[in-house]
Amino acid sequence: MDKDKDKEAGDYISITQAGTEFGLNNSIIRAAIRRGTVRSMPHPWGVRVLRSDVAKLKAEQARIEHERTGL
Repeated sequence: MDKDKDKEAGDYISITQAGTEFGLNNSIIRAAIRRGTVRSMPHPWGVRVLRSDVAKLKAEQARIEHERTGL
């Protein structure tokens, strides 16, 4: 995908919004950004992630929770 096109579409959401709307853990989101798993962009009030990458974040969180609990 073209990064400029994503920015123009307004498809980026804040980490807090991703956590609230989709039940994602902030530390997992930040770790995924550091690894480059999800696309992000800087913002004056924090970092934003691409809304279409939320599915990747959900899968990552499920994997980590599965490893922690062993279920």
